[in-house]
Amino acid sequence: AAEFIAVDPAAVTGNSIMFLLSRQDPSGRFTEPEGARVLDTSLQGEAGKASLGMSAFICSALMDVRDAVELLPALRTPEWPLLPVSTALRRCVDLFKLEFKQRLADFDTRDMALAAYFLWRARLAGEGGDATKSLAKRVWEAFNARAESDHSARLYFWKGSVEVTAYGVLTALLAESSSEAAAAKAALPALQWLVSKQTDQGGFHDTQSTVVGIRAIAAFATATGASGPTRARIEIFAKAAAVAATNSSTVINIEPDDRRVVRRRLLGRGDAAAEFSSVTVRAEGTGIALATAAWQFNLRDPERRSLVADWTESSGLGLRLAAPPKVLPGAAFAFSVCARASGTQGMYILTISSPSGYSPEEFTRAGAVPGLQLVEAGPLQIVFYFDRLMAKKEVCVQSAWRRDVPVLDVQPQKITLQKYYNPELVNTVFYLDPALQSVGRCQACPDCPGCSPPPSP
Repeated sequence: AAEFIAVDPAAVTGNSIMFLLSRQDPSGRFTEPEGARVLDTSLQGEAGKASLGMSAFICSALMDVRDAVELLPALRTPEWPLLPVSTALRRCVDLFKLEFKQRLADFDTRDMALAAYFLWRARLAGEGGDATKSLAKRVWEAFNARAESDHSARLYFWKGSVEVTAYGVLTALLAESSSEAAAAKAALPALQWLVSKQTDQGGFHDTQSTVVGIRAIAAFATATGASGPTRARIEIFAKAAAVAATNSSTVINIEPDDRRVVRRRLLGRGDAAAEFSSVTVRAEGTGIALATAAWQFNLRDPERRSLVADWTESSGLGLRLAAPPKVLPGAAFAFSVCARASGTQGMYILTISSPSGYSPEEFTRAGAVPGLQLVEAGPLQIVFYFDRLMAKKEVCVQSAWRRDVPVLDVQPQKITLQKYYNPELVNTVFYLDPALQSVGRCQACPDCPGCSPPPSP
């Protein structure tokens, strides 16, 4: 990022690196300090705070920093020349050489993906000599042996994981870096599976997968687009489902000066009658382009569970209704929600939606209860960010709501608690305050016709 924005050199080549180097033992393995609170434990791998995957991740980070300093000398601090980064990288290579030889079974798929990626980078950088070349090849072959495939589509992926498959793409590009054609052939089946998991906005289901996934896609674009310009004519043809309906077709032309620009075409959006039985993409020209089809649809709400005084549990996350706070002047109603979480450490988000016609008047502020680091309030919802939740000690927040416009038949508020780095772990409940359950027309709108008392004679 320092190539584009101002970055404090001390944050890159100062205390951060010194801390990481202090956590490497003589064998080359990195370990967390005792008592450290880890916000995203998935980055540690299945073996926890001393996993081989975490060590490989840190070793790659050290190479990133070294490469960045060579590219951008302004990142160099006075301490940098004195830091034993090269020694640390040699220890990294020695660690994987020993562990791969003696304890291959200890490498889970993610650990092996990270190790293969680091070793190929080290091999190309000349770290460890001929031994690294041989080791990188063997680890890559062992990693490939764990690949899964969809034979019908000839797609390859690892463990159904976006992050692991992205590292597979990155490593395949390094392993075949001497030939653009070979790199494309080796990485394309995994890349095709990878992009099938993208959202229509280009990201993936969580932060870490998005970062590594987009890095892999960008690396593929760079590795396969260097030999010549991309010129292509892309035709998109949508066949109407009904015989009497109109087909849809559009053409996109890609030229060398705009090949990195995303082009979108909306097919039938907003038109209930536009139903297509198939969408076909045809291309002619030279180079590589990536086409993705995304469609949106509605799902019925799952069975609605209500927020009540007893705990409602799901995915290790608990929510309950606490004693209501005092309703403040200007507010229509107020309530309190308590949350707890069992299992691993991490960050959590509690979201409370606004009922129609109402907006937040007052709410618990950041720092007022343990672990509450940030609160974002807008007209549609309040979002509470916690850096921790515990199983045996609940944390409760309050919210008060004011009426902005009169609304009848107000629907329950949606209250969601989810783990920040694992959004699939979620607990959702609904709450309709008693003050809103029996609101009549004239209570909601005293000034409406027929509701105001007749004027005095």
